Parts: sequence; structure tokens; C-alpha cells
Amino acid sequence: MIFILTEANDEPTSRVIDVLRKCNTSVLRVNLDENYLGFSFNLDMLNQTGINIYYDGVERKIDSKDVFWFRRGNFGSYLFINDDKNLSFIDFIAEEKKALEVFLSKVILKRHYCIGNPNIHNIGKLEVLLAAKSVALRIPKSYVTYKKSVLIETGINKFVCKPFSDVLFMDSENSLYHTFIEEYEVSKLKNYFGNSFFQEAVDFDQEIRLLCVERKIFAVKYSHKIRGHVDSRHQSNSGEFYERTKLSEEVQQSIFNLCKLLQTNFAVIDLLVDKSGLLWFIDFNPCGQYDEIYEHCYPEIDEYIANLLYEKELNQ
Repeated sequence: MIFILTEANDEPTSRVIDVLRKCNTSVLRVNLDENYLGFSFNLDMLNQTGINIYYDGVERKIDSKDVFWFRRGNFGSYLFINDDKNLSFIDFIAEEKKALEVFLSKVILKRHYCIGNPNIHNIGKLEVLLAAKSVALRIPKSYVTYKKSVLIETGINKFVCKPFSDVLFMDSENSLYHTFIEEYEVSKLKNYFGNSFFQEAVDFDQEIRLLCVERKIFAVKYSHKIRGHVDSRHQSNSGEFYERTKLSEEVQQSIFNLCKLLQTNFAVIDLLVDKSGLLWFIDFNPCGQYDEIYEHCYPEIDEYIANLLYEKELNQ
């Protein structure tokens, strides 16, 4: 059995499953945002009897030959609480759920072939940047501070301000709100503000987005006729030009080393190419979307991931 833990609206999941079904193999799509995922096991007999999972009205035993793709969402991302009285305990319930599922995911990662690692889906940017630096990837000068004077002392005039963790999306009254990655001139900042993460704004010509799966990298270089928001992920695809690109052996090895250091074999990574051709590491997402990579340059991605899962299940 191939288990894919994901979300209901994730298109890459649907495409990979379409390929897998042609292989005549068993696939279970687990939409963590739609249905309850239950677990049952005897801790004393865990090595002998394994783990049963309950999903969509059916209980199944995880077999030693089963493989997993932790595509989207943490086990503990979604709570299913039907009784309003429980709302006062929602934080406690969330922590209880997370503690159990972190343990179970570690067991699964140790015993089974897996693509992705759910325990790092919410990894913070600061930890990622330190890891990137340690594997010889170039990062912009970065500061955490609450006061303007620190930024003035750097001599840098323009910064990008980013969230410490992920971009927040919130749907309220039919309007979508999210945190932006903003560009600021130091002179326009207040003297004091909340603890914030700043990076020197790189003057770039092109961007690179890549998907790394195991020891395979699918990389695209793209540029914009009109540059809008500093974070191009919030732009539409109109006016963008995509092309396949090949990274140097040195950069590829650094990316493989970064994934190994962060304990995953799946990541979407963003780089910038400055005016002198230097590469700058910007972002690392262990469960990111890669539709533009697939749609514009690499239609073979789905087949590659499907074949990887299928072959690992076949040869377990």
C-alpha cells in the first residue's frame, strides 16, 4: 500500500495518484483536513504487531512493505472537535494530538520508505538559514531586532522583512488575508517595533525555484517583465518567463547536504540570481507547491515521484 498524507485540494497529489493507478498498485489518499485519522497499537508489542490506522470508516494495518508520501499538512494540523464545550481545551488537545503523532511519524520514518518528513513541515526560517550557511549556500545578511538603530549601523539602506515561520493565510468574511514579505527603506521605519526578521534586499535579475526529491533536482529560472511585490509567489504567472536551468555540481551538492541536515528528501527551494550572476539562498519549504515547475518545464515530475513510490513498495 502507498499512503499519501495530504490535503483535499492538493493537485500534485491527484496527478501522482493518477500515475500510480496505471501501475495497478494500492493507494490510500489521506486528506488530513477532511477526515479523522485514528491510530491503534500496543506499545509493548509495537515491533511485532505494528500500527493500525483508521480513516474514512475503514481500519487498516500498516504493513512492513508500505511506503509513505508526507505531502501536505502535519498529522496534528487539524482538530475534529464536535462538542463546543471542548473549545476551552483546544490548545491542550492540540498539544496532546501533536505529541502522539510526532512519535508515530518518527516510528514510520524509521521503519518505512518515506518521501518528506512531517516533523519539519513548520520549520522556522532562522533554523533553515543557519543550516544553509553551514552547507556553503550564500544567504543575504540577516538580522533580528526591535529597533531601527541596529539596521542603521549596518550601513544597508534597504531590507526585506519576513515572518519567522510560514506565511499566514486567513479567510475571513470572504476575504483572504495573509502576511506579506515586505521591502523597507531603513529611513522610513519607526525607531522601535516588535521583534522582526530583516534580510538585506538582494538586487536580482532572475529567480530560481527548484524541487529536490531524493537525489534529483528539477530547477526552473524565471524572470518578470514587470516586477511587482517583492515576493513573486504572490504574483500571477502573467508576464513571467520560465526555462529549465541546471545548477552547478557544487550548488546541487549543497542542496542535497541541506536536505540531509534538515532530515528530509523533499523540498521546494527558492534562490535569487543577482546582477553579477551570484546565487542567493532565500527559502526552503519541505511541503511546498511546485505547480509552476511542473506546468512550465518538467511535466515528468509526477511520473518520477509515482515511480519512486511504486518501486520502493515493490522492492521492500
